[in-house]
Amino acid sequence: MQIWDTAGSEAFRSIVSAYYRGANAVVLVYSIDDKFSFEELTKFWMTEVNKYREPDCEIMILANKSDMPVDAVS
Repeated sequence: MQIWDTAGSEAFRSIVSAYYRGANAVVLVYSIDDKFSFEELTKFWMTEVNKYREPDCEIMILANKSDMPVDAVS
């Protein structure tokens, strides 16, 4: 098993597509207290994954920071 954490960094955008090829699963994580994090996931990362993944590759979307109080979420 290999796990790659790019932290959504733009520095990795040009190379991450190579990691999707041949992958059995892709896990995308966004922060529930950061709207931009979710927007980037839906606008950029999902598009990239769907463009390069194999047909049988599973995609999982995880929200983190669920321990944050509701009023702290923007």
